[in-house]
Amino acid sequence: MQYYCHNPSAEQFIYTDFVRDLRESDDVPYIKYPSEYARQEIIKLCCTQHTDIDRTTNTDRMTDARQRKITAEWVDFLMGNQLPLREVQLCTLTPQRIFNALCTQSGIASLCVKWLRCDDITAIAGLKHLKKLFIERAPSLIDISPLASLQELEVLILGDAMKLRDYSPIGKIQSLQMLGVCRYQAATDSRKMKMQSDVFLAGLPDLRYLDLQDVVIEDKQFLSSESVSGMDFARFPME
Repeated sequence: MQYYCHNPSAEQFIYTDFVRDLRESDDVPYIKYPSEYARQEIIKLCCTQHTDIDRTTNTDRMTDARQRKITAEWVDFLMGNQLPLREVQLCTLTPQRIFNALCTQSGIASLCVKWLRCDDITAIAGLKHLKKLFIERAPSLIDISPLASLQELEVLILGDAMKLRDYSPIGKIQSLQMLGVCRYQAATDSRKMKMQSDVFLAGLPDLRYLDLQDVVIEDKQFLSSESVSGMDFARFPME
């Protein structure tokens, strides 16, 4: 597939220029259990996929029942307290219950999700002050209409949403400055994500950076060298 790239010298790196990869920072704590949280504003959350290694036998003593109990504790903790969270990175699988609970934390301004293991993001409307959203993997996501309510969102990056076709709700996010639809973390094969139409892009007056490097646009009506000439950077398929 051939691409058109406007102003290639302005290409930026997702993890440093738009969102921070908190996993690279030793100064930001990994929080695995609610009891470890000390009212930090910036955290790496590990709400699932816990282990309990027996050093003698080198076996994992974590049971499904214990894991379910930990997940339930996180849900109760997040839904029962309004925390001073500002920047959050979910570093393990994020099931529906954890996602819904986290979205009750209305003060979050930046959210990065390693693997979204749910197909309903209705609860994200609770993050009314969200400015940055990066979902590295969203293999079950088919409907992003709830994103239209995020009227302060400036950066949106969707990765590996292979079932998603309709991106038109993004056109209602008037504040959006950066949009990336790419397979950043999961490009283990050559499959492309599919976009029904690019018409919604015409409704984003503040869009400055666009990256559609892993997308097939089924009905391309808006994107052209002329339509992106005012952007700082744009990359999209020619076909």
